[in-house]
Amino acid sequence: MDLVKACVDYAESKNLMACLVLKEGETGENIWYLYEETNPGSPWYNGQTYIDTFSKDAMGRFIEMTHEVYKNEPQFATKTGLSNPKAREDVFFPWTSDFPHSFKEEYSADLFEAIPQLVWDLPNGKPSTARYRYHDHVCERFVTAFMDQIGAWCKKNGIMLNGHMMEEPTLYSQTSAIGEAMRAYRSMEMPGMDLLCDWTEYNTAKQVSSVARQNGLRGAMCEIYGVTHWTFTFQDHKGCGDWQAALGITFRVHHLTWMSMAGEGKRDYPASIGYQSPWYKEYGHVEDHFARVGTVLTRGKAVTRIAVIHPIESYWMAFGPNGGANETGERDRAFGDLTHWLLHALLDFDFIAESLLPDQSPKIVGKKLHVGACEYDVVLVPNLRTIRSTTLKVLRQFSKSGGKVIFAGSVPDLVDAAVPRTNPTIDNSQSVFWTQHNILSVLEEHREIRIVTDQGDPTVNLIYQMRQDDDKRFVFICNRDRNNPVQSVIKLKGYWEVEELNSITGTENNLSSGKIEGWTALPYRFEGCASVILRLSPAKPENQMHPALTIPVNPPPITNVETSDVILTSLELSEPNVLLLDYAEFKVDEGAWEQTEEILRIDNILRERLGIPRKGLAWKQPWSIPVKDRAGKAKLALRFRFESSFDVDDFTNLALEDANKMKITVNDVDIPTNEDDYPYWVDEAINTLRIPKKTIKKGSNVIVLEFPFGILTNVERIYLLGAFFVTLNGRDTVLEPLERINLTWGNITDQGFPFYVGNVTYNCLFVVPNESPRSDVTLRVPNFSSPVLTVTSTATNSKIGTIAFQPRSLSLGQLTSGPHQIAITAL
Repeated sequence: MDLVKACVDYAESKNLMACLVLKEGETGENIWYLYEETNPGSPWYNGQTYIDTFSKDAMGRFIEMTHEVYKNEPQFATKTGLSNPKAREDVFFPWTSDFPHSFKEEYSADLFEAIPQLVWDLPNGKPSTARYRYHDHVCERFVTAFMDQIGAWCKKNGIMLNGHMMEEPTLYSQTSAIGEAMRAYRSMEMPGMDLLCDWTEYNTAKQVSSVARQNGLRGAMCEIYGVTHWTFTFQDHKGCGDWQAALGITFRVHHLTWMSMAGEGKRDYPASIGYQSPWYKEYGHVEDHFARVGTVLTRGKAVTRIAVIHPIESYWMAFGPNGGANETGERDRAFGDLTHWLLHALLDFDFIAESLLPDQSPKIVGKKLHVGACEYDVVLVPNLRTIRSTTLKVLRQFSKSGGKVIFAGSVPDLVDAAVPRTNPTIDNSQSVFWTQHNILSVLEEHREIRIVTDQGDPTVNLIYQMRQDDDKRFVFICNRDRNNPVQSVIKLKGYWEVEELNSITGTENNLSSGKIEGWTALPYRFEGCASVILRLSPAKPENQMHPALTIPVNPPPITNVETSDVILTSLELSEPNVLLLDYAEFKVDEGAWEQTEEILRIDNILRERLGIPRKGLAWKQPWSIPVKDRAGKAKLALRFRFESSFDVDDFTNLALEDANKMKITVNDVDIPTNEDDYPYWVDEAINTLRIPKKTIKKGSNVIVLEFPFGILTNVERIYLLGAFFVTLNGRDTVLEPLERINLTWGNITDQGFPFYVGNVTYNCLFVVPNESPRSDVTLRVPNFSSPVLTVTSTATNSKIGTIAFQPRSLSLGQLTSGPHQIAITAL
């Protein structure tokens, strides 16, 4: 539906020179059309569309249909495009039908006349107030309709609202998706973020935890570990969660586990923290750590002296598809740089969202600015172009009362995105150039912690959080470098008695420290990916001053002897070896056999031939397919070939999905598929069928599957399980007798087990020298790639402990001299 047509005049510089909105019947040159269209259906939404999140009515109905039902979707969305028939592509804006009306009510301005300013910059750097207001209104409409309504419903029903926004990390992504992330957290009792892969998103975490702190909430959440894959180790789980804990994320919502691996389910961003992963019963080693960290980091309140005005609203001024590219890129880089500079310099801070500030009861108490439950000694204004009049008023009062306001980089020259009558200056404020050195130097006096290397240089990979709980403090520090240790000296402002709370073992111990000139100092070695919790108690007056700073060295162990190498005596596998079969010939109905192709490609080839939607990133969920469309449309046969260097005399097993729907033969031997309860392998959806003895022969072997193919059919890989090893040369595989192989330390995929997915237990022998009747013995495994190792005493068959984190060692306790046996299991 056309809403507006206008003659637009823009220069080669892509600055908007003039715009004339045409009335009905009028015409002109270079006409652009503003039109509204309903989003087309998408398989991502089961052939429907996303909800109109700007509409209070739509969101109210959504709550009624979902939240109210689950307590005891609408399918409507619009977008607006600005189109020129001669243009290369349309430009799309967030929109809903009454958007122009609500915009006019809020700003007493005509949005239609302002639309071109969303696309082109005004000439000579003139600010576009309309562009600023549009992005502000987008965010407010979304938060009011979507977040505030759901938040109110949750509060009414005694449920904590918890979740995350889309596209949180950068100024660009926020502006493109929701306008501003922090405003969306105002109705959440536990604001949250989302982290995919193993990325680092400092600003995402800081935005979330800042609102949580200011609103006096107990913590903040992250949906974590999605898209980290099967190779993600326990150390990676710890490292990914540790930096977030240091930034205030205290509640981890795991991208967790699968109901089923059937079909496409197995490709939904592994790894599953469930029975499909051989290590899942050991995962408590990670969770115990974070349970202890979370307990500490939800006590009291964060000690944060520094506030930073969030720069999103100045970014809006430059955001547009045909202008501001250099400025937007520079602003996003500065946004990331500032946070990295402060955090790695151990200067913790909170963001202040200008949209939230008026409702956070800002007040000046002495020389401190109180924002909700937080209080700040200094406010940094980072390179803003515009500042809200409400923010300016608060900062002027703060500065007048003796608080510290620092402008870093350019000083804002606009107020509420418009040129003010008088310059928006703040008396007694300070300005510094935008450099890391200048910004850190001007904030140095607000430091609570300093950590240096044993050479006296500032550390570069440590970050922290400090909590005040009555007269005690708790400090959490983590090493972002997962591989390299750092020998450090930790210096804490004030005089403290220091205890270490070990989050891995649950033990506590006192740490010796020196105290001088208002600081407490102690040595500490951070292994790669290590973290520490320190509990600080006020030092007694007689312990508060020392004539010199003395840093004691931890005493050596009573006995520390070198043992002989650990000798591998035997090796055990927790399940049979695997041959993966993922290429097959295929034929449809009574047609001819077609050439070998990868299994998942065969699935989509047939879908295209039969007019069935292809599988891909987004496709309808099975329950949304009408019953009449579920029947098979063709018969598919798959022929898998593999080689064996010997006759397999023992039973083997074939693992595959939907076996009860298939006719299966192995070398022309029918395999029964009519049993009611098949044993499963890896997942309950993957059945195992027994292949009779002596069915697999030396030479070429053939497995044929026949089954009906339809829209709900999953064409998947199959697996041969048995007592053999596999040689692999490119795509060519050969079964070899198991007795020919001599497994040893190292990569088992190079030793005949390229597709093995179970655990490996290494039975070992070592000898404690006769230098002492009893010796403290530590096992160290410096290099391994499995997620975690467990160590068991062979003599008692009892678990000694776990090796997962640096320095990848485990105390075996005090042992007598002579031989000892242990079992190391790589999970």
